[in-house]
Amino acid sequence: MRNAEKITLSVDRAPLADVLNRVLAPNGLGYSIDDKIVIIRKITEKVVVRKKEVAPVTMAPVEPVRTIVRGTVKNEDNDPVSGASIIVEGTKRGTSTDGKGEFSLDVDPGQTLLVSAVGYNTTRVKVGSSLTLHIILKLIDKTEEVVTVNTGMYTRKKETYTGAVATFSGADLRKVGNQNLVQSLRSVDPSFLIMENNFQGSNPNVLPTIELRGQSSLTTSTNSLVDEFADNPNQPLFVLDGFETSLKTITELDVTQVASINILKDASATAIYGSRASNGVIVVETIRPQLGTVRLRYTGDFSFELPDLSGYNMMNAREKLEFERLSGAFRASVGMPELANSYYGPLYSEKLQFVESGVNSYWLTDPLQTGFFQRHSLYADGGNQYLSFNVGGTYKAQQGVMIGSGNKEWSGRVNLTYRKNKININNNLYINGYKQDNSNYGSFSTWVNTNPYFEKAAADVKYLYEFYNWNTEYGNGYEYMRAANPFYNASLNSFNNAKSYTITNNLQLNYNVTNNLRIQGALQVGGSNTEANVFKSPLHTDFDNTTTLKKVLITTPIR
Repeated sequence: MRNAEKITLSVDRAPLADVLNRVLAPNGLGYSIDDKIVIIRKITEKVVVRKKEVAPVTMAPVEPVRTIVRGTVKNEDNDPVSGASIIVEGTKRGTSTDGKGEFSLDVDPGQTLLVSAVGYNTTRVKVGSSLTLHIILKLIDKTEEVVTVNTGMYTRKKETYTGAVATFSGADLRKVGNQNLVQSLRSVDPSFLIMENNFQGSNPNVLPTIELRGQSSLTTSTNSLVDEFADNPNQPLFVLDGFETSLKTITELDVTQVASINILKDASATAIYGSRASNGVIVVETIRPQLGTVRLRYTGDFSFELPDLSGYNMMNAREKLEFERLSGAFRASVGMPELANSYYGPLYSEKLQFVESGVNSYWLTDPLQTGFFQRHSLYADGGNQYLSFNVGGTYKAQQGVMIGSGNKEWSGRVNLTYRKNKININNNLYINGYKQDNSNYGSFSTWVNTNPYFEKAAADVKYLYEFYNWNTEYGNGYEYMRAANPFYNASLNSFNNAKSYTITNNLQLNYNVTNNLRIQGALQVGGSNTEANVFKSPLHTDFDNTTTLKKVLITTPIR
């Protein structure tokens, strides 16, 4: 540099590369940029240029002037990324962003920029006709390295949390299904058990029975305990966005709105929630708004539910009648031998005639249909660094596999969050309702247990079979047996339905006194109204042996 000739240039907003070339080339020098450091070197073939050759009209050849592209680099939260590196692909030319995330660089049209920063994925941007670029960098997915545990009251890194916990992201749950949050949890965590209810089967209006830490000595058969707890005493505690909630609310929650779920399984949960957490805690966090922009999201889910009867291996008509004969169903009781010829003999003979005539009815498919499920969700969120919002609603309709069963549910929420300095205020308003209908076809066990040697009859026929014994010793025409027609009972104007709506408002206030001290307060206000009606027609065969005044309307309230 001691022998370098002095160069005088007058430039205005020129690219750094252009200026360096003009200054260094006349002195036989070159340069390279390494981590924002300009390194000046001698070139292999030094060009000796006299001072008189430096006149503007005889200046040494330089690179052609390129197009100047300017832009900004921000993250997904719309915050500027300072110090981000922008390199022209295939060259060593580049620059970096300033404190506002802004940059300018000379490029040729069609070239590609490589944009990178610590903690973010590298993004490739091709330069087109636009001279202004807006680039968004996405954080590198380090889920396995920075997994956090949310207990509903505080968040800690998983490696510093000493309790037994299972953590799942919303994406993990949606991989196994998006119809029901509870069913998705069952698939991803083997300790989350849903007890099969064989009496209710696939009834969509029955809440599941959940066990997380096994059965305790308190069982749901103890009516006083059920009345005291208002729920299954073995059921875990559910926490939604920092507030306790019900199993019904969790089952109705849109899976697409879930950000993460933490399952607290051991005694460490009781240190936070007390004895209510003795059966474990399910902590659900919903998606937070993205600051600096407004997002509108729609999600539609559709599925079919097909009845599976492969587990039913029922006897055919001939096998069932033979089983009854061998078991003694047509054998007279001790002390009444006369009934063997007057009643049981003719009864067996008549049923045998049905079998021999080819009657072999299969009843299991008659009350069933292909169920259809649909859900529609529409949400909008956004805000700035101080105020953010999340508002939207969900409508769900499910048709059960039993004809006439199904439910319709709707929900809406308005979440507002205010953050400034040391204050953080969060208010969540949640409204939901449902309407449920149970099938008039009754229990599926009725159809399973209907004998296959009875021929199917129309809905206006009350009985499939009636057998009379004309025996003068016991009276004239005593009726000993009748088999009800399940189609007849299903055709009556009975109904079993319920409807409900609930409104809940959760208010949470956090004040950070210091970095190590925070004051937190919460207030939850809610109300609900549920109405259930059960009516069985007086013409139902269940009332055959009931006096007229006792064939009444039955109304059952639901808490």
